Amino acid sequence: MPTSVVAVAKTFKVPQGAAVLDVRRLQNPHRAIRAKELSEDLDAIEAWLRRDARACERLDALVERGRRCAQDTLYVVCHGGKHRSQVVARLVREAGACER
Repeated sequence: MPTSVVAVAKTFKVPQGAAVLDVRRLQNPHRAIRAKELSEDLDAIEAWLRRDARACERLDALVERGRRCAQDTLYVVCHGGKHRSQVVARLVREAGACER
């Protein structure tokens, strides 16, 4: 279990050899947020990401993969680093009760 989980944008320069969890294959909530159909609240985004069984399974699999990370720091990467990566990073932290 990593002791630090960091949500970053795809443009962030992750240190070479660092543990990376790429969540860009999860559906991007950006359009729904821009259209005011979804708030930027992480709980609302998590619920939106879990809206069907397949999406929920994909999200849970990513969280489990992150939880099993053997390195001290895990970088969770998505396009902008504001929504999907923040939700997954929070879920990984909660799953393993890491420090930050």
